[in-house]
Amino acid sequence: MRQVTGDYPAAADQLQRSLDLYTELGNRLGQANARHEIGRVRQVTGDYPAAGDQLQQALDLYTDLGDRVGRADVLQSRGRVEMATGDFRAAVDLFARSLDLYTDLGIRVGQANALSELGRVELATGDYPAAVDQLQRSLDLYTELGNRLGQANALHEIGRVRQVTGDYPAAADLFARSLDLHTDLGNRLGQANTLWGLGRVRTVIGDFPGAAEALHRAHALYTDLGNRLGQAEALQDLGRMRTVTGDYVTAAHLLQRSLVLVREVGNPQGEAEVLNSTGALPALSAGPGEALAVFREARRPARAAGSPVDEARALEGAGRALAATEDRGGGLADLRAAVAVYRRIGAAEAAGAAAFLAGLEDGPDVVDATG
Repeated sequence: MRQVTGDYPAAADQLQRSLDLYTELGNRLGQANARHEIGRVRQVTGDYPAAGDQLQQALDLYTDLGDRVGRADVLQSRGRVEMATGDFRAAVDLFARSLDLYTDLGIRVGQANALSELGRVELATGDYPAAVDQLQRSLDLYTELGNRLGQANALHEIGRVRQVTGDYPAAADLFARSLDLHTDLGNRLGQANTLWGLGRVRTVIGDFPGAAEALHRAHALYTDLGNRLGQAEALQDLGRMRTVTGDYVTAAHLLQRSLVLVREVGNPQGEAEVLNSTGALPALSAGPGEALAVFREARRPARAAGSPVDEARALEGAGRALAATEDRGGGLADLRAAVAVYRRIGAAEAAGAAAFLAGLEDGPDVVDATG
C-alpha cells in the first residue's frame, strides 16, 4: 500500500477519476482499490465520515471478491479512522483482525504495520508497557525487512511513549532518528509528526526557542498537506509553550484555534487535550473558578475517547482549582483520583501531582493551583 504523504486535493481528484473509470468498466477490484485510497486521503485530511464510508465500501468489495490481502489492508485503514475519532475499542478489534489476516498470509510487513497500530492504541489508552512491546516488535520486523519508512514511524511512536513516561532524553533521540529517516525518504507527513514530537519534548525541558522552531515547522507542513488534526496538535502545543512562557494572550488565541479544529474533525481525545491546556490559562491568570469549569468540561471528551491520561490531567487541574478556592475536600478527592490513574499507567505527571497532594493533605491554608 502506498504511503499517502503529499498533495491530497490532487490525489483525491485523480483517485475519483480512476474510480469513475473502473466503475464504467465494471472492474470491481479496481473500484475497491480506488475507494480504499480515497478513504485513506479522507482520513489523513480529517474527513472521517467520508473516509469511513469509502473504506466500508472497499471492504465489502474485497470481501465479495475473496481478496484477503485487500481485506487486511482496509481493516487497518478503518482502524485508523476509529482511532482518530476516539473509538479505541473498535480500533483494537480492526487492527487485531488485520494482524490475524497478515499472519495467516505470511505478509510480514503487514504484520509490522498492524503491530505498530496496536502499539499506538495502547499508547492512547495508557498501557505504556504494552505499547512499547508492540512497537518494538514492529520495529524489529521493519528492521529485518529493511523497511525504512516503517522504522521511522515505529521510532516516532516509541519516542512518544518515552515522552509521556518522562524519559525526555530518550524521546528526543528517537524523534531525531525518526526525523532523519523521514527527511531522507522525503516523507513530509512523517517529518511533521516528528517535529511535533520534538517540539513537545523541547517545551518540557525548557528549550523554548527550539520548541517554537520545531512546532512552527510542523504546523507549516501540516497546513501544506491539508492535515487539520496535525494543525490542531501543533497549535495546541504552541499554545502550551506560550502559557509556560507567560504569553497568555497569544496562548489563548492559539488554543482556541486548536479547539475549533479538533471539534471540526471530531477528535475527542484531541479536544480533551486542548481543554486541559486551556484550563491552565485561567488557573494562571483569571483565577481558579474559571479554570475549574474548563477542567470539568475536559473530562467529557476524555471519557468518550477512553483516554486515562487526559482524564487524570482534567482531574488534577480540577483538584488544584478546588484547593485554591478552599474546597479542600473536593480538591483532595480529585487529586487522589488523578494520582491513582497516573501511577497505574506510569505517567510522568505522577510525581508532581503526588507532591501537591501530599502538601494539601498536610493542611496548608493557602495553596498554589498552578503547580
